[in-house]
Amino acid sequence: MRIWRRKDGSFAHHLLDPATGKPAWTGLVGVTALGATTLEAETLSKAALLAGPVRARELIAARGGLLVHDSGRVEPVGQMAAPPRVRLPRPVAPMAVPA
Repeated sequence: MRIWRRKDGSFAHHLLDPATGKPAWTGLVGVTALGATTLEAETLSKAALLAGPVRARELIAARGGLLVHDSGRVEPVGQMAAPPRVRLPRPVAPMAVPA
């Protein structure tokens, strides 16, 4: 997260709101998105942060990710919200020990 405190005590984010040209403040301070490539993940995370929490969930739901709200709450989305599935190998029958 790239946030700093301004002289007036307010906070600013390094991403700019395209509509205003000022630092974005959308209710999210960070987004991590999973993607097939780093370019896809980076693009999704930036778009999600600028879109705000509701739209961000929709943008990253297909592949998954994490939303970091300005309250500090971390919200897993998509496959990140599901418990990990672990597939263990089937046990091998014990071998007979020669007498």
